[in-house]
Amino acid sequence: MTPQEKAIELVDKFKYISYYLDDIQNHKEGVLIAVDEAEKAEYNVLTKFGFVTEKYTSDYWKEVKQEIEKL
Repeated sequence: MTPQEKAIELVDKFKYISYYLDDIQNHKEGVLIAVDEAEKAEYNVLTKFGFVTEKYTSDYWKEVKQEIEKL
């Protein structure tokens, strides 16, 4: 799945769980929070198994965030 497709999927999913928020900007902000959490989880797993020992930012999640901002 491309970062753009993932961004659209996440924003669409968030619309359904945030029924009281009818503004796309609110949806995007919520999805960005979820993406940050996914990125942290990925970092924690990679660190635990010794694959990364310094600050790590997934290029994939960075691109997903950029695509969310474009929506």
